[in-house]
Amino acid sequence: NASMLQAFELAVKCFEILNSTEEMKFEFYHLCQNWRKETQSMQSYFQTDMCIFQGNYQDALTHLQSLAMTSSNKMKVRISLQTASSHYGLKQYAKACEQVLDLVDTIPSSGSMSSSQSTEDITEEKADSRPGRSLLMLQCLDAEVLPFCLHFLIAGLKEKLTSPQRTDSTLAHLIILLQHEWPKHESVFSEVISIIQKQGSFTYNTFFSYVHQVDILEEFAFLDTQEGGKVSLDIMSTSTKVLAQQRTVTRGVNKGVKEDFKATLEKQVTNIAESPDVLLRRFLKEEREEILKNFV
Repeated sequence: NASMLQAFELAVKCFEILNSTEEMKFEFYHLCQNWRKETQSMQSYFQTDMCIFQGNYQDALTHLQSLAMTSSNKMKVRISLQTASSHYGLKQYAKACEQVLDLVDTIPSSGSMSSSQSTEDITEEKADSRPGRSLLMLQCLDAEVLPFCLHFLIAGLKEKLTSPQRTDSTLAHLIILLQHEWPKHESVFSEVISIIQKQGSFTYNTFFSYVHQVDILEEFAFLDTQEGGKVSLDIMSTSTKVLAQQRTVTRGVNKGVKEDFKATLEKQVTNIAESPDVLLRRFLKEEREEILKNFV
């Protein structure tokens, strides 16, 4: 991969030189006319890669729209990824995340494609418009593309942490996604927990449908204690407020609710049936519309 990245960067420099003067551009154009059709197609993909590499995201989108009309199914994953990259580079997070969510269900599972990929199956992308962004080459396989898609969603939701439009659902969706490659994003999780502690409450009633990571569950158990800030947590499938209303009103009205919460946490820790990737795929499919609401 390192040698391929170097070759790509060298190709970009050569292309820039060949287009640096009108004379060279003219000669290069006529040379291209003599190339075979498939070579010309390859150049179109290369120019798209180069636009993304240089941060010319709007130009990249123009190229991608043209390529999408004639691309084979095998190339659609690549085009979708690069379209998402370009939207993200333009800070169009809603469009980037929508593109990613559309893509997740179409990603080939690991092993369904040959491990020996042609250059057409590899994407050269930059997923960030800031200095220091990295050039990535991915095979269009579940093992590489799904983490990249999750990176987009995590990055997009992180942008919303300081937004006045941030909701508990925004925090919950981010927590769920942070389970991927845990504890890689533990510092982001700590930031989310700090926000929850400051606001003193947190509501997300499908929490236990998607959160199985033991460390995260333990942290929420801690939030419910005096030392953790005694945060008001409404994360059971049936709202704790509803449960409290259903119980006989006594001095210990919340005792049963607390016991239910503790029992649910303990059960969740010992009942991890799905792999993280399967769980996250299910979450992205079932909560697609709710996730997109974060970016409205």
